[in-house]
Amino acid sequence: MSDNSHLHNPQNLSDGDVVATAGGQDTNFDANIFVPPPDLASGSGDEFAPQATAALDFPVTAEDDGPANVDEGGPAAPLFALLDVSSDPQHPATDSFETSIPEVNLGSGIISVIAMPTQETSVGYPNSGLHLAPPVDSSFTAATDALFGAAASAVSLLVSANSAPAPFGAHATQDVIGSGPAETAVAHQASPDASSPAAAIAALASLENSQANSPVTNSAVGAGGATAAQVRQALDESGLSVNGSGIKVGVLSDSFNDLGGAAADEADGALPSASNVQILSDLSSGGTDEGRAMMQIVHDIAPGSSLAFYTAANSEQDFANGILALAAAGCKVICDDVSYFDEPFFQNGIVAQAIQTVEAEGVTYVTAAGNNASNAYQASWTPGSGSFDGWYFSDAELFNGSLAQTITVTASTSDPVPLLLEWNEAYGQANFNSGQAPDIDLFVFHNGSLVAQETNATAGEPNNPFTGYEFTASGTYQIVIANNFGPDPGLIKEILFGNGLPETISGANAGTVYGHAMTPGVIAAGAVNAADTPAFGVSPVSETFSSSGAGTELLFANNGAALSSPDVLSPVAVSGIDDIATTVPGGLQNFYGTSAASASLAGVAALILSADPSLTPAQVEAIMEQTALPMANSAVSGAGLVQVNPAVAAALQDSAVVIQTDGTTSLVQVGWNYFLNPVGGGTGPELMRGGSAVFAGEFGTWAPIGAVQVAGGYDVAWKDPSSGLYTVWSTDSNGNYLANLIPAVPGNSTSLETLETTFHQDLNGDGTIGLPTKVIQTDGSTTLTEVGNNFYLYTN
Repeated sequence: MSDNSHLHNPQNLSDGDVVATAGGQDTNFDANIFVPPPDLASGSGDEFAPQATAALDFPVTAEDDGPANVDEGGPAAPLFALLDVSSDPQHPATDSFETSIPEVNLGSGIISVIAMPTQETSVGYPNSGLHLAPPVDSSFTAATDALFGAAASAVSLLVSANSAPAPFGAHATQDVIGSGPAETAVAHQASPDASSPAAAIAALASLENSQANSPVTNSAVGAGGATAAQVRQALDESGLSVNGSGIKVGVLSDSFNDLGGAAADEADGALPSASNVQILSDLSSGGTDEGRAMMQIVHDIAPGSSLAFYTAANSEQDFANGILALAAAGCKVICDDVSYFDEPFFQNGIVAQAIQTVEAEGVTYVTAAGNNASNAYQASWTPGSGSFDGWYFSDAELFNGSLAQTITVTASTSDPVPLLLEWNEAYGQANFNSGQAPDIDLFVFHNGSLVAQETNATAGEPNNPFTGYEFTASGTYQIVIANNFGPDPGLIKEILFGNGLPETISGANAGTVYGHAMTPGVIAAGAVNAADTPAFGVSPVSETFSSSGAGTELLFANNGAALSSPDVLSPVAVSGIDDIATTVPGGLQNFYGTSAASASLAGVAALILSADPSLTPAQVEAIMEQTALPMANSAVSGAGLVQVNPAVAAALQDSAVVIQTDGTTSLVQVGWNYFLNPVGGGTGPELMRGGSAVFAGEFGTWAPIGAVQVAGGYDVAWKDPSSGLYTVWSTDSNGNYLANLIPAVPGNSTSLETLETTFHQDLNGDGTIGLPTKVIQTDGSTTLTEVGNNFYLYTN
């Protein structure tokens, strides 16, 4: 809670306010809590559906009878309730953040709270049990999620026992009796997760699958999304000698098999066999199985890889634990599509630090950049004062000279749009009660009225520089960001978390990549529609929702120490693809967003490491970036669209083995493939047959032993050590097989020995390059000589 001595509002209480009186008076006003049906939300990750609303029977005002310890700016001020709007029981996130309007200091006395009882430990709606939070004053410094636990100067509570079930629309009264200074009494619906009933927006995870399907731009990729073959086409993957075998890929998302269907996927080939899929932790309810959809994409690209899964939806700490667990299980590649709203904008949080740990162990980490385009605002604090919609602010951020910023959203209870706000304080050090940190409040206005006031204590975390508000109705809103007391922040940053929904934030000037997606060393994936790729005749272009990394910077070290200068980052590394068909229902059968793109990059990373398992995470990222197809806006696309064939060739080049070199050409084996490289350096054509790369072991024990460039192409000599036979191919200038110059012949074949002079090599190992020469007899003027199987009379 915050000291609102800079604020006043003479208006009456609005719907949803909790009525309270001070000075020993006990006046009860009835309020109705209406609980709509529970099935208000569907979809993925970042959607939170309100399940309770409140309305007063008649307008009332509060009178300050008791000794206030701050000047509240007038004789009457509004009281308020925090309504914890819970998420759908089937939703992977379990709680939404709370909304409020400014509080009032009542002094000592009796506070009466009127609300309909709701169930404390169950999501069953007919049940009863009022859920109350203690009054809190401005000296309340302890951080706690316990609704009834005493901490610091929290007022002790006595809740009367008349909490019998009441029908919808009926009234039930609860008296909360406290002593000591109190700024508010709080009543809200119980959370579905009774273990953390005070969870706020900070506790919520978001999945990076776009809510707005992109248009299909080419009929070759139909409305159902790209097939596995089309995925490989879009990524320029063909004829590889590697398939990801030997590499385990770990995936973190909401769930793997909460909906069922995994066994069928493993049986029909959408996933590897069950023996190659390891589930370390899964959700038992509320999941969308987005993790399984991601694993199908990895399998499309790297079918030889084994897979593992760990849910990231339980908590931010468990997300970090899952990263460490997947690495311990042998995953060489890990990818995720999850973000938590309270992850730092300017510092590495607990998830980022877990990633740093596994990267130091040699794990390549891929994550979704996000689906929030460039809907962010960052600026130095520019203080101003004045009134807006009847509210006076003595120290508020000026937006181009205005106290208010305009935000337009397309939102609903099933597709809400969170606004995230952070400022440049180190995490764990932003408690304004210390007097050393600013007290930042976010005020949300709509149609001339204040609809919410959010602080880092109510919607975020008391010691962290984070707060936010969730829009659940479309429209145009105005935002005021005020510092109530304490030093002003150096800068602020807002991110409008639309996840593909249409939205605007006035003055948008920054990227929306944040949290662990901006961790140095992480491969953050931008998204390109599979149809918008050269394989389907289109130059690649980023999805319109794909997040920008422009302006991203670290200001603090992991331990919270301020850096001497900002560490400016370019977090989006490279782009993968989305618009991919999966078997998972519920909007994922045509999988969009940087979620899908991150899975596609994880598959590519598995192929690269299959080609050369010794590569470091930095080398894997460098190969992806150096071989990517460049695109227009690198802040959104990174180095461009990933290209599999060149990336794998580059990985194999690092482990090249020279088989034979003549004056101009080196025959080089790179992994399982063969290249005809120039001796002076660089890469020549790959040896091909029938449109596919030739790979080691393709023709049994036959292996190439030499190559030479000739007019119009190359000659390539082969040997079968098991039979002692030889043959020679003729190829064109691109390394494509044309014909055999000689059939399979023994080593003493004249035709083979004659070609040795072309190769500048003793192919058959008889000690002579070319036909062997044997002098039979010489007289004064003539020599009888055997050359191969022929005899010659040479003049001396």
